[in-house]
Amino acid sequence: MAAFLFLPFLLGRLGFLFLYGSDLSQLSGGQAAWGLIEGMRFDFSSIAIFSLLPLLAFVLPFRFGQQPAWRFFWGLILTLEGVAALAFLLGDLAYYPFVRRHLSFELNLLGQQEVSVMTKLAWQGFKGFLGLFLLGAALVLLSGFKLARSPWKPVPFKALVPLFFLFALVGRGGWGPKPISVMDAYAKGNAAYANLILNGVFTASQAAWAGTGPSHEHMLLAEAYRVLGLRQKPFPLTRSYPGKEGKRPNLIFIFVESLSSRYVGLLNPGQVSLTPNLDRIFAGSHLFTRQYAAGQRSLEGLQAVLTGIPSLRGMPTLGVGVIANSPRLGHMLASNGYETLFVQAMERKSFRGEAVAGFTGFAHYYGKEDMSPKLAYPDLDQAIFGWDYETFFLTLEKIKKLQQPFAAFMVTSSTHTPYIELPPGLARFPHNAESEGGFKNSLIYTDWALGEFLRACEKEPWFANTLFVITADHAQPHYGQGIKLLDFFNTPLAFYQPSAIKPVRDGQIASQLDILPSLADFLGLKGEWGFWGHSLFRERKKAAAWARNGDLQLLITEQGYLRHSLTQALEKPTDPQLAQELTQRLLASDQVAYELLKANRWQKP
Repeated sequence: MAAFLFLPFLLGRLGFLFLYGSDLSQLSGGQAAWGLIEGMRFDFSSIAIFSLLPLLAFVLPFRFGQQPAWRFFWGLILTLEGVAALAFLLGDLAYYPFVRRHLSFELNLLGQQEVSVMTKLAWQGFKGFLGLFLLGAALVLLSGFKLARSPWKPVPFKALVPLFFLFALVGRGGWGPKPISVMDAYAKGNAAYANLILNGVFTASQAAWAGTGPSHEHMLLAEAYRVLGLRQKPFPLTRSYPGKEGKRPNLIFIFVESLSSRYVGLLNPGQVSLTPNLDRIFAGSHLFTRQYAAGQRSLEGLQAVLTGIPSLRGMPTLGVGVIANSPRLGHMLASNGYETLFVQAMERKSFRGEAVAGFTGFAHYYGKEDMSPKLAYPDLDQAIFGWDYETFFLTLEKIKKLQQPFAAFMVTSSTHTPYIELPPGLARFPHNAESEGGFKNSLIYTDWALGEFLRACEKEPWFANTLFVITADHAQPHYGQGIKLLDFFNTPLAFYQPSAIKPVRDGQIASQLDILPSLADFLGLKGEWGFWGHSLFRERKKAAAWARNGDLQLLITEQGYLRHSLTQALEKPTDPQLAQELTQRLLASDQVAYELLKANRWQKP
């Protein structure tokens, strides 16, 4: 029976090796072989935990245990568990290349609307994985049918207790004082090895059962404040910038889906540019070339930009339940006389966009339902996440009805998989909903649409007095070779207003958490807010970017970076003193941020 339940995990592990074996190139043959063996410990742990009851019911030494109905029922339960595990593991394989790690806390955030979107996405963009699922499910169903019809082989009474403890031992992953966890996979400090031995069922179930997550108490609280240079007072993050008198600039904020720095032509000399319009805009901007996203999911990026709050383990994400007094971009702007607008390419309720816009204080909100296709798209049903061209021009249409000063926040989506087939003339590469060619075509299209939008804006009387801010929700460099960890977070950030901003190529470390205070500073917004980040237009001491990498935390500085599980460092600088300094800083950041959010002291009410 264990072999029957192990089948989905075996198929998932073989699929991982086939699809992403190149990620393991740093491992020796011996390490890879041992990793496969150790991975079975995590697989059997998941099997034991989820299948203990039906397996025991199947072998109970009671006469009713041999009844066909009893055996059929429990055989069906085991078969459905096998099919569900296979579906989950294949979903994990499809998700892996986007973030180069297994599923963890993401499924905790899915609601009914997101499940509907994800189902459409799977059907349109991942038909290959669906085909594999159907084939694998047929094998699991056949095995389950044979199991349900197999002869009754009860376990003697005297063996039931030892069998139960055997399952408990397997579920715990061994004799250790604590059950195995995701962090045990990282014990060797090697992310490639950890990805080899883990599986999506184990990582996601661990995240689901973690509840409030790991301990956030790493040191005395007073010491944590000292490390960060903060005063231990009721609202230590309170900050304000001198308000400007006179006419304030309008704001158009463009949040581009998956805009990775490594795909921007201006930032990669020598390669054929896919982004001539972004190149032109960035060349005339105050461009931050070393900005790092706050996470690997859109909601983490939105949370950082709209509220200035980092994504912490054990704390809900924006759109799910950030219950804390905090800065909210729409409210900040409205309190300074701005009329506000939020437009996303997706449907209004997709990934709780409508709730996010309302929570953060935007007065007007629009989504895909409010748009009509303006271009001759070959297949309108492909556009699960909408169309960028239509998003730009719906925004422009709505802006023209706003009073000045106005602020428009725009979220694009066409560079999200599955990539839509584009009208003739806009695609340079063979269309594929999942491949790099599909991504490049979508980026070309988004860049073209942005260029058309900006040229239309240049004809408006308010253009000279409008600040354009362009950045990404997160990076997406999961194609190609030679990708490094920081590539998964590096996104460009541009402040563009030709009448007021001189072109600058700025290489200081910047974070999405710095965007909100930078906007408050540049626009001269009056008020006091709780900012974790700092204005990029003022001198900063010890500049750093703080990001979430699944269940890990990442701290990036000029001197190097640290990746930490909150219990141990997984990647750190070779200099022991620097490693210790970054560790203390990251842990202090986690502790203080968690304490302030939990106590609702991020910002004054």
